Amino acid sequence: MRTSRGFLLVALALACGGDNVNGPTTESVAGNYSLTMVNGSPLPFVVAEVRDDKLEVTAGSLSINADNSYALTFGLRETQGATVTTETVTEAGTYHRSSNTLSFHPNDDSGDWSASYASGGTITMGTGGETLVFKR
Repeated sequence: MRTSRGFLLVALALACGGDNVNGPTTESVAGNYSLTMVNGSPLPFVVAEVRDDKLEVTAGSLSINADNSYALTFGLRETQGATVTTETVTEAGTYHRSSNTLSFHPNDDSGDWSASYASGGTITMGTGGETLVFKR
């Protein structure tokens, strides 16, 4: 079960749609956020598992800069039988904010995605039935 950067980013971020958050906020979204939960559970999160093969997200971060650039990074652990490998995948690009909605545009043109910002520093992404929560 060999994965590629494209597979992970499609699975976790590129198909993201923002969740609705009541009430607009004007506080700055710039900062560093850590992935704290997937579907209400802490990391690691199992993306795929078939027999002795497993792919997990072990860490995640989202850096949002005041110049409207961002970097999204995921730490992965792949287990194939007794062999365990780790990998880090990163996506970078620009973002636009409209009220509580953040629209992300990857530099590699792999597909735009969006997320919701909640006052106090929480960013929520919904993707393919999974909910990812990043906190500042």
